[in-house]
Amino acid sequence: INFVAGQIRDLADNLNQTGADSFTLAESGPVDVSELIEVRYGTALVNRRLRMIVFSGTITNTSDKILNGPIQLTWQNIAPSHIEPLNADGETDAGDPYFDIEVAGGVLLPGETSVPRYFALRNVTLESYYFDSITYADSISELQGSGEQVSLPSQRSDFHHPTNRFYVNNDGLMPTF
Repeated sequence: INFVAGQIRDLADNLNQTGADSFTLAESGPVDVSELIEVRYGTALVNRRLRMIVFSGTITNTSDKILNGPIQLTWQNIAPSHIEPLNADGETDAGDPYFDIEVAGGVLLPGETSVPRYFALRNVTLESYYFDSITYADSISELQGSGEQVSLPSQRSDFHHPTNRFYVNNDGLMPTF
């Protein structure tokens, strides 16, 4: 972004000084990066006796931007209401559970995938449920360097849906349509 200022006052209160400069705006956290990533959840394992479901998940940076950590995955619109995440790292101000996602070196570079994270939840009725996955990073940076093309992952998980909404039944994870 370039700017030019006219009729500004300096520290000595002199008028009509002009200035010009350029700078880059950077979004600073938390920033919703859901459109820049792909969330993949693995097949769910169901413990009918404990009414617990466990599955793994990863986040892949599908953009040409650097996602600076910490990275958090938030589950919103969990339904039905009795679904209880068991290992969330905290809750947002809105009461949605969030999970810290481990990334090497504190950043997720273009094409990189996070360390797998395990998720556990209680479902007392073992009925189908769903949630929306929203991902936040502390900030987004532009890739600096040689201008070399970055190869981004193109394959999608069988359980991935572009809107990041997931429907789960007691046989495993299925996308909603």
